Amino acid sequence: MATIAVAGATGYAGRYLVHRAHDRGHRVIACVRDEVKTRIPGKAGAPSISHIADDIRVADFTDRAACATAVAGADIVISAVGRAGGDGWAIDFGANVNLLAAAGQAGATRFVYINSLNATPGAVGGLAAKAAFVHASQLSPVDTVIASPSGFFSDMAGVLRQAAGETVFLPPDPDIRLNPVHGADLADTLLDAAESEIAPEPFTVGGPDIFTYGQILDMAITSLGTDPTIVRVPDFGDKGRDVVAAVAGDRAPMWLKMMETYLSRDAIGEPHGTHHLKDFFDDQRGAFHE
Repeated sequence: MATIAVAGATGYAGRYLVHRAHDRGHRVIACVRDEVKTRIPGKAGAPSISHIADDIRVADFTDRAACATAVAGADIVISAVGRAGGDGWAIDFGANVNLLAAAGQAGATRFVYINSLNATPGAVGGLAAKAAFVHASQLSPVDTVIASPSGFFSDMAGVLRQAAGETVFLPPDPDIRLNPVHGADLADTLLDAAESEIAPEPFTVGGPDIFTYGQILDMAITSLGTDPTIVRVPDFGDKGRDVVAAVAGDRAPMWLKMMETYLSRDAIGEPHGTHHLKDFFDDQRGAFHE
């Protein structure tokens, strides 16, 4: 079995990677920015990892020397590092460049990167940074696997949170389709790629079920038994901004940016796994009924 370093191990995907790698018999190094977070559960039902990881190393991933220390001794490095409210270029691009360089320095044979299905040439913001890293990774001597999920179940927890409120937003095209994936199913898919003899070509990852965004919203409302007002955003321009601002106030730019980035075109990945979004919503609804 290999020694696997999971960078970003306290994120939604990272937590499941630590658990699944441990279950497969690997030695697991959890590389984190905050050790305290390893002792508590993560968002959307993701498990704690302090009792599972063989080694926990704290690092600032924007510091290349710290990255080298964090992944030292790893045969495989998996990066679940992404922006969490910070600078997309510093994290999505810079931190992952540092981790890839550190993997090479450690003598790792494989680097696995969690990209985004929407991170394509011409993307903006954090997605542009991800696309730039994918391009830069082609120059690395380390075998690099690029996996692009269509979205996480943890992202869909935000839809459930909306459904619990008085007002929910529909994007200009509510028939946009996506198949978000559960963290455990994503972890198993990534570990299969990490363990393969030959690094697979870039691939997409989705869950087993494809929905329109409107169907996901309806499912969330049904699960909670709520009756919110549904506001259809007419476009991503000034008219849409005015509609969202009337309801969301200062949060209007955030809502529009999120919709324009992730809900302006289909995001369907190769189907994987056995976890279903309806079951996830039903499991999570207790948090809104306490």
